[in-house]
Amino acid sequence: MSELLRIATRQSPLALWQARHVADRLKAAHPGLEVELLELSTEGDRFLSASLAAVGGKGLFVKEIEQALFDGRADLAVHSLKDMTSTLPEGLMLAAVPEREDPRDALIAAEGVTLETLPFRARVGTASQRRSCLLRERRPDLEIVTVRGNVQTRLRKLEELGLDGLVLAYAGLKRMGLEGRVSQILPIERSLPAVGQGVLGIECRVDDARTRRLLEPLEDPTTRHAVRAERAFLSKLEGGCTVPMAGHATIDGDSLRLQGLVGRPDGTLVLRDEVEGSVEEAEALGQALAGRLLEQGAADILAVHGHVHGRPDAATPPQPKAAGAGRLSDLTVWVTRPRERAEALCFLLEDEGASVISLPLLELLPPEDDRPLRAAASQVQRYRWILFTSPAGVEALVEACRREGSLERLGRVKLGAVGPQTALSMRSFGLKVEVEAVDPTGPGLFEVLKADLQPNDDVLLPVAQQARPELHRLLTEAGVQVTRVVAYRAEQILPDAAALRALDAAPSAAIVLGSPRTVEALISTPSGRAIAERSRLISIGTTTSGAIEAAGLTVAATAKAPTPEGLLEAVVVSQG
Repeated sequence: MSELLRIATRQSPLALWQARHVADRLKAAHPGLEVELLELSTEGDRFLSASLAAVGGKGLFVKEIEQALFDGRADLAVHSLKDMTSTLPEGLMLAAVPEREDPRDALIAAEGVTLETLPFRARVGTASQRRSCLLRERRPDLEIVTVRGNVQTRLRKLEELGLDGLVLAYAGLKRMGLEGRVSQILPIERSLPAVGQGVLGIECRVDDARTRRLLEPLEDPTTRHAVRAERAFLSKLEGGCTVPMAGHATIDGDSLRLQGLVGRPDGTLVLRDEVEGSVEEAEALGQALAGRLLEQGAADILAVHGHVHGRPDAATPPQPKAAGAGRLSDLTVWVTRPRERAEALCFLLEDEGASVISLPLLELLPPEDDRPLRAAASQVQRYRWILFTSPAGVEALVEACRREGSLERLGRVKLGAVGPQTALSMRSFGLKVEVEAVDPTGPGLFEVLKADLQPNDDVLLPVAQQARPELHRLLTEAGVQVTRVVAYRAEQILPDAAALRALDAAPSAAIVLGSPRTVEALISTPSGRAIAERSRLISIGTTTSGAIEAAGLTVAATAKAPTPEGLLEAVVVSQG
């Protein structure tokens, strides 16, 4: 009588391919062995309308399958290892890890398009917090769209949603024979893979000696060493899907190198480090790397975004604070920017208990005539200084230089930033910030720059169509030759009426305002002035505070620094 093995698997085409691949390898290793598939639908497959972070993390893909092992309906389960939680339930084990497939991420876009050549403000789909963070770090201008489902569903949504690109695991595309759709394989140095990416995890019961014996021929020792290091790293960080993190090990002989990162969801801060040692020290290396990142600031990121270091059950999704918890528990905060461009601030406010409504008042658009911007970009090397007054200006000029083939030359020009957020955007594109204003205003930037300026210097100002004139005027008065080009324009959009009614009805509300133009948009929005008059108005800086007061409104608090942390503290201060 032949032996029978039952494999539990998800029902997606990729999961079924993986389970059948394992079945074929088992039958080849054990002639006469019979293998059956138990196809199951998991909670993760059913919640496709929200991000994994919102519905509870990667454990949703394995819970029902692991239950089938416990109750004896299946002998083993085949998973994508990156979907497995860092700590397995008691009584189950990772019995075999076959040789790893290519672990890199892949971009699917129009033929020949790369991450660098995607259009300015391109819409890119992903379901991964890690990929979203790294895309935003590399290209802050991108609009990230949450796209979940199996590989075929995501490819279909690429067309249905009119996306410019989609980022998926290359391993899954190869296994499904879809590698021809790939326009760029992203280098590991640019898009560090998730823990276990490209690896199949074969799980069984600890006390099932027969299944463990049958799985032995599928084990790849090199992949096992890498996985031991990666999962130890993840376990110490207690990682799921709520915080962007990555860990990838490579092995050369007996030497193991482990790279890791932890980042903010909006990509404004990404901490990286690596360790090397013997393969025999795999777990210790993983824990050591996690410890180093925690000391460098990862502990703060994890705390802000839902993790409490030391929590024993990493698979449990972070729970919202109880009513009344946090310094802002009774406050509704209107953030007047799109959530994807103010995600760090939204997370910080929510962590303090605030109810956050992200309701943009302005839409950033390309200039109506982009020829002056492109002309400046094509001759970018002629300028002695380029002065940026906003992150949007940075993004627009970088995109123009990319289109004109002058991006490398941009890096050789002296660059100045009006404040920390603008400087952060510049650094995210690999640009060196020569000067940064202490007072984050146009006059403040001129003050730190003026000692270096020489008569007849050529200075480029890529600004908004409605930019304030002070910096231009000061430079001109100093004898500098100024080229002012419109890099973008901010057009008012009318917020959703229902959201405005919710704000109007909130017993206690604050409004975060990030520019004089936003103040103008607020007071010209139907019911905007009325809401503003009964809300606490939080200003990003002195210039915006002046615009608020000029509109006949009261400033409740001005941020000491134009950063998410600075704005959070201003909101707290406004509460008294």
